[in-house]
Formats: sequence, C-alpha cells, structure tokens
Amino acid sequence: MLVGASDLKSLVRTVRPDLCLLVAALALMCGLCSAAEGAGARTPADSRVVEPVAASDGNHLWFFESASVGDSRRVLVLHNGPFHAPSEAWQASLTEDLPEAVLAVDARLFCFFRGRRTPDGGFINRPVSTLRAESWDRSAHKWDYNPSPRARTVADLPGAGVICGVVADGRDPLVLLAPFRPATDPDGQPAEEAADRPLLKRLRLGQWQDVDLPEDARARAGFYLLPGTRPILLTATDEASECIAWTLEEDDRWTSQPSAIDLDRIAGAALHDGQTFIAMHDAASRRTDVVLLRHGRTYPIVQAVPTGRDLTLVSLRGELALVEATADRGGVRLRAIDVAAGTMGEVTELRRRLRPALEDFSLLILVGALLVAMLLMFLFRPGDPSRVTVQMPRGMQVAEPRRRFVALLIDLLPAAILSSLILRIPLLDVFSLSRLPMRAQHLEDMAPMLLMLVICAAHSTLCELLWGRTLGKVMMDCSVRGIDGRVAPPLAILVRNAMKLIALLVPVLFLFVYLNQYRQSLGDLTARTMVLTTTEDQAPPEAPSDDER
Repeated sequence: MLVGASDLKSLVRTVRPDLCLLVAALALMCGLCSAAEGAGARTPADSRVVEPVAASDGNHLWFFESASVGDSRRVLVLHNGPFHAPSEAWQASLTEDLPEAVLAVDARLFCFFRGRRTPDGGFINRPVSTLRAESWDRSAHKWDYNPSPRARTVADLPGAGVICGVVADGRDPLVLLAPFRPATDPDGQPAEEAADRPLLKRLRLGQWQDVDLPEDARARAGFYLLPGTRPILLTATDEASECIAWTLEEDDRWTSQPSAIDLDRIAGAALHDGQTFIAMHDAASRRTDVVLLRHGRTYPIVQAVPTGRDLTLVSLRGELALVEATADRGGVRLRAIDVAAGTMGEVTELRRRLRPALEDFSLLILVGALLVAMLLMFLFRPGDPSRVTVQMPRGMQVAEPRRRFVALLIDLLPAAILSSLILRIPLLDVFSLSRLPMRAQHLEDMAPMLLMLVICAAHSTLCELLWGRTLGKVMMDCSVRGIDGRVAPPLAILVRNAMKLIALLVPVLFLFVYLNQYRQSLGDLTARTMVLTTTEDQAPPEAPSDDER
C-alpha cells in the first residue's frame, strides 16, 4: 500500500506534538543516565586521594587530587591564588595521570609526566604540559586558565630515565633526567632499563636545549637538582652522607664544592628569600628536617612532627611552608615555618571550593531544564492534537528564524548591561563563553550570564503581557499571537517564556523552530502560540485594544 506525500505530511503534522515529547523524553533519559553515572562516581566507593605533589611560584600554589572509580581515574589540578581566600582551592584543570614532577614559574604550572613503555621494551617520550593562571576579574577575585580545562602540551622529553629535580633558571624551566637505578626482580634479572646518560635540559622558546654537565658528574650514581639563585646540582660520592654541590653560572659554567648531604634523604627543596631550603626525610623515624643550604654546608632550621605522610616544601606569599595531605583525604594542610625562630608557625587547611556533588553544574542544568520542559509540555499539551487548527491573521506571516534570532540578541543586550551594572563587571565578561551555564565549572562563574538570562526572560514576559511584543520584536516587526490568530492569553505568555528561559539555558532546544512549518519554538509548541510578522505589502498592525485583550 503506497502512501502519498500529502498523507505523510498530514501524519507528521498530527503526531508532531507527541514527537516533540518523545524527543524530550529521550534527551531526559540520556541526561538521567549520565547523572546516574556521575553520581556513581561520587558515591562512598569513590576513592579520592590528595597526592603528595605540589608546586608554588611564591604567589600561586597548585596541588593534585586523584579520584578513581574501578579502573577509571582522573586527576584534578587545584589552585590557590593571591585573590583567593587562604583556605580555598579552586579547580584549575584536569590531567589524565599524576605528574612525576611539577614546577611553578611566573604564574605558570609545568607538569612533567612519566614516559610509557612500548611493547618492545623502549619508552615513549614523556609529555610536558603547562597552564597559566591569568587574572580576568580582579573585582570578583577570579582566575582563568587558557586553554581550560585542559593544559597545553609543550615539547616532549625523552621517556627513559627518572626526573631528579626541576628548577627555574630565571624564567626558563630546567630539568635533570638521570638514569634508572639498577633494580632486580626475584629471578635476579634487571627490572628496569637504564638510560644511556644523565641529561640536563632547559626549555627556551618552546624547545628543549641541552645543557652540558660537568665531566666529573656524568659517571656518578646519584643526582639531585636543587633551586637556588643559580641552579645547584648535587652528585653522589663514595661516602653516603657526602656529595659535591655544583653551581650553574650564567655562562653555563660549573663551579663545585663539597657538601655533607645524604641524597637519599632529600624529599624536596624550595627557594625562599634567595636561599635554598631542603626537606630531609628519615624513613625510619618518619621525621622530616628542614635545613638551610649555604656554601655547601647545611644548617638545621626546624624539625617537623612525624605524620606518616609525604611532605612538600614550598615558598608561598612570603612564608616557607610544608604541604601535606590532610588525614581525611580532603585538601591539604600548610604548616608555616618561622625561619628566624626555627619553629613551626600557623597551620592553614586548603579545601576544595565546591563539594564533589556540585563540581559539574552543566549536567545538573541539563537534567533540570529537560525535566521542567517535559513537565510543562505534559501539563499544557493539547487534548486532541488532530483538532488543533492554526489560523493566520490577515496581512501577517510566520517570522523566519533569523529575524527572531536578531530580536533575541536585541533583548539580551539591555539584560547584559543591567547584569554588568549589578555585579560590577565588564560588559564583555557577561558574554564570555566560560560563563555559559553548560560550560562553567562553578556557580560563581555562571552567575552573570544566569542573571542576564533571568532578566531577559522577565523583560520578555512583562512586555508580551502588556503589548504582545518585546523591544527586539518591535525593532524586527514581530509579535506573539495564539495559534487562533488572536492575542495570546496571559497564561500562554507565562508558559512560553518559562520554556524560553529553559531554551536559553540549553540553547540546543532552539532547534525546535526548524521541526515544524510554523517555526514554533519549544515554548510556542507548549503554549500554542506563534511569532508572526507583517507581510511586505501590508502596514504593521495597530496595537490591540483593551477589548481584544
């Protein structure tokens, strides 16, 4: 049995409201499935661990928190900047794995990842990525990252070997790659492949450049690179508690002097007030000593209380501090060190700015918007879609989508200006893509755009109730009418603009205007309204009288 084209069009027009409900239901089901998956990632079975990796450039502090569910794992990069509260840590980026080493230079974080083995026993180059904290809203004390939320990859490093320190040579990162220490498996066979020789590389103009090592240092078995006014290279000697300290001068020459440092005890180092401080960890007693390195000699500063957790030494905003993960695995604890008095100072706990359940607002907005849209469509659906008829007023025609889009932009502009004045932020920041509700990571980030959308929806509702058109529709010669051709009733206007707000939160819903011949949006389908414009050969209609209302 063949079906004619007219019959098919009639069938589509008849079932179109049900088709819209079906599409919205499928989208809601997908959103709910994603929400369930995301909620599953935040159940008590979700293992969240603050990793003992941190870096500071003196003003910014970054640390890492890994979350794993089953075999999947993600690592969050958390940031505390000068504009943030001392106890707040904001999510800055995501990484696929925990870096082997990190370095902070000039508000920029460098992450050095491990090189992966190939099936033939070789190594894939280790990736190096970077992200920079940029102040984009000083009045609101916010930091932005470009690109966000992923870090940018820079030149790779050889995959073989192990990183024995990353320091800043001025503004250029300097990294030392040392050979693996030979290890054996239970059968007595080598368990690790050693690199050919130690490598010292400097990142300059986006490329890694080789820096020559001292001749006497190349054959040593132990290495460590320390920060200083000039980078310091420690190489092992035959004595366990002695080494040689090499200083890299400005012309890449090396000067050396003996030093009494046990390389195996070094847990980290930091440059503070132009001096090099080292954290020395004792595995037996789990004690960490902080010492000052000067002219090859060490001077004890303070002895930290044993905690059983790894510590990182940083210099942050004029204070030397030890960073450690808190006992409940939520954030880190900063133990300030009074260098002059040789005592431990105040303790500050840094925790994530948002609860884990609220870290992704885009999913909550998507599910909530679709749920409200389905509820409104269910409550105001026509009783019998086959009996719904459309009457076009004389001298008017359906407004094309591009005309309606320009009218929407005109309506958004006053709302954006008012939002900018209320929140005291630049107007262009209101339209920033990072503030889109489906993209922003924090409620504070999306607040300007949310306020703009709410103001726009309120303006549309009020103007359409009073005059049947908004400012943008007046300028584009459009008006809202019911499908019977008369002025839309107040309830229809309220329902239509409620759905319009939902479509503004989830812009993909505006595509519904292309699914029907009358170019009705999702709000028009629910409220049974149309957006019309006058034909070219007719004058604009007069404003409806009170009797028509």
